[in-house]
Parts: sequence; structure tokens; C-alpha cells
Amino acid sequence: MNAGGDLRLTGTYREVVHVRVPASHTVTVPLVELSDASLATSAGTVERRRDGNRWVGPHVDGRRRSPVGTRRTVSVVAPRCVIADALTKVVLSDARFASTLLRRHNASAMMHDPRRGWRVVEGT
Repeated sequence: MNAGGDLRLTGTYREVVHVRVPASHTVTVPLVELSDASLATSAGTVERRRDGNRWVGPHVDGRRRSPVGTRRTVSVVAPRCVIADALTKVVLSDARFASTLLRRHNASAMMHDPRRGWRVVEGT
């Protein structure tokens, strides 16, 4: 099942999941092999808009009540789609804080930043 950035595979079937390269709407890269798990991806690049002299995205850091950067992409693997999707927003806001929640929910995350490329956010 694909729900616009959320994906769930059940059973023992394994599938390599590709995600879009943040700078392109057509190029994809293999990110993770998934089996009996969920994956959610969130990014600010596609839905960003201009607000004065800066770009803002659709995601908001709830603690700071300010938009989260628009250049990063986050993918989270978790047992359930709703958990994976929620955790993408937490990782976008604060990757260090998210580590605790990733461990608590048996999840892992990968984040792409144009300056640093893909990296694993520690969790499980």
C-alpha cells in the first residue's frame, strides 16, 4: 500500500524501497530493504513557499512554533505507518531528541541534507 510517502509491507516478502532525490522530482535512489514494516518519508522541498525573504515548508517545530527547514528529507522505518509518519516530523524538527523516540517505537530513520548527504539517525 502507498499513501503518498507512507508504505506498508506485510509478511515475509522483501522489497527494496526507492525514494526521490530531494533535488529532483523524477530521480530515485534505493534507500532500504523493507519486510513486514512501514516506511514514511517527509520533506519540505516540494510544498515549500516564500515567506518574506525566506523559504518555509509545511512542517512546524511544535516547541519553537516555527517552520522546519525545507532542504531536508527524512524517512522512518517503524512497525506501523502512523508511527513512522509521526516520527518523520520529529526527526525533521530535532534529530537528537528524536533518537529517544525512535528507540521507544522500535524505529530507525535516515535523513538527507544537501550538505551532508544521507545519514542514519540513531534509534534502534
